[in-house]
Amino acid sequence: MSQNYDQFAGKRVIVVHRVDGKTDAEEVEGTAEAANDQAILLKPKGKTQLQLIEAGNIEDVRFVEDKPKALARKTLKVVQFGQARNHLLERHAFTLSQVNEMSEQEALEKHEGIDHEASDLGHVHGDKDATPRAEAVEAAAS
Repeated sequence: MSQNYDQFAGKRVIVVHRVDGKTDAEEVEGTAEAANDQAILLKPKGKTQLQLIEAGNIEDVRFVEDKPKALARKTLKVVQFGQARNHLLERHAFTLSQVNEMSEQEALEKHEGIDHEASDLGHVHGDKDATPRAEAVEAAAS
């Protein structure tokens, strides 16, 4: 039974395969330029020559796991009256039943009681032009 390697086409992969004349399998990291049920055409990392690895010689193929990039905190507009219930539901993981039991005023007060910075949330509220990046750009322009 042959495996179809289409899912690896265009992706960074590690291919473990047998090399003719050797008893141990070899592990190669690179980009799968093309892949199907017959073979993987691999551009090994740091090399310019492509390498054709036939399906019969492939023991394992797996995606290269990149280190996740750090996410940055977003600055959102200040929540106004009429927006608080929806904001609590969508951005603060309040349940639908909790939000439906609140008045808009209660929701706004509940939101104002949340310390976004101290809670290490993914967003804060304020003027987007007051972000550190915007301040740095403005300072550089002066």
